[in-house]
Amino acid sequence: MGRARKAWEKETRWSLTATFDAQAEAAQSRYAIDRGRPARDPGQLLRASGLMTVRQIPSLVDGVAMFRQSVWLCHLCGWESPREVPAVSTFYDFLRRMYSEERPRKRRLQCDSAGLG
Repeated sequence: MGRARKAWEKETRWSLTATFDAQAEAAQSRYAIDRGRPARDPGQLLRASGLMTVRQIPSLVDGVAMFRQSVWLCHLCGWESPREVPAVSTFYDFLRRMYSEERPRKRRLQCDSAGLG
């Protein structure tokens, strides 16, 4: 195992043993295939999210930065190069689709000029 790959041994082991078939199928069902811009592969986003968890990355911004600095981690997610890593907003969109709220949020109350509500 090369030096770079040895550094990512835990991530490689997790990536090779993790199976996301059911989750990827459920994720794919949350995307419309007949309209709008083609979506990013939800399986890749799911795998990337899992790797961020394994690495204990505290934020999506830090996770995307990590993937953009490592060709090996990109390959584990299914991207050919760091240039293919989606933007942070793509991950937020993915998470919104996966964990959509059953009830829409209520709008925040506007405070009047006296601050009474």
